[in-house]
Amino acid sequence: MSVHCIMILAHRFPRLFKRLGDRLAGDFTVVAHLDASADRQDFDGTAGVFLLPRSHRIRWGSYNMIAAALDMLRHGLAMEKTETFTLISGDTYPLCSPRKLAEILDLRVDCIDSDLVAPASETMQRIRNAYLPDSRLGEIRPGTHFLHRHLDEEDISGMVAEAERSRLARPQFLEDYRYAKGAQWWSLTRATAEKIVALVETDPRFVEAFRFSAIPDEAFFQTAIVKLGLHETIKPSLVFAKWDTVPAPHTFERVEDLAFLTGQKRPLARKFSEASDGLIERIEEELW
Repeated sequence: MSVHCIMILAHRFPRLFKRLGDRLAGDFTVVAHLDASADRQDFDGTAGVFLLPRSHRIRWGSYNMIAAALDMLRHGLAMEKTETFTLISGDTYPLCSPRKLAEILDLRVDCIDSDLVAPASETMQRIRNAYLPDSRLGEIRPGTHFLHRHLDEEDISGMVAEAERSRLARPQFLEDYRYAKGAQWWSLTRATAEKIVALVETDPRFVEAFRFSAIPDEAFFQTAIVKLGLHETIKPSLVFAKWDTVPAPHTFERVEDLAFLTGQKRPLARKFSEASDGLIERIEEELW
């Protein structure tokens, strides 16, 4: 068993998932969460990859992304020899060999993109309200701006009562926690991962606040790291994505994308798809 645990959030592209698992399992402990909407039979059978038995239905912008990541993190921490935990999506692929990736993880540093949210920003204005997460209240109409997806006193009824409690507690929470956000893909050391899990277990306000926050997967672990006093020591995420396209992020599918990926400083990249086979073969041949 490797001291480095790779945790994969998978929901589609079973062929790509199996190729990724095959390449990683020889050098890492690999744990995966499979979205409840996927067919488990399509993803089973990848040697060396442990699929969590429990599946969450993950919708964009909802807390279930965090719940799945915490499930994998707890599973990894239960293995005594694991020392780093790296969260990636099933559409991620290494831009370097697994052995080189292991050398990077051997440095044992916390890698996560994170910026503190300015108190007077539009983002903080949205954070101060309770979000209507898809996983709790059904689908939200497309095109609704974040600032119009919050609760007020006239909206509270039935199952929304939990969100109302979160809304009322939000001012005090934001006094006690400095909110930070960034990309959701990260690599954490055991010491940091243990502290985050302990924070989750000892302060129920932390989970409650993020259960009703928009896109919590981009802020949950960042805010925890700030609370733990570790924000000044973190390094950038190991995962690269190209955001200057429409739609974004860019999906790397053409062999011509190899020229752009060559020389990238981050050892992992997303997004790839099952149309990326030719490009991935070239990555393995030329970059590994």
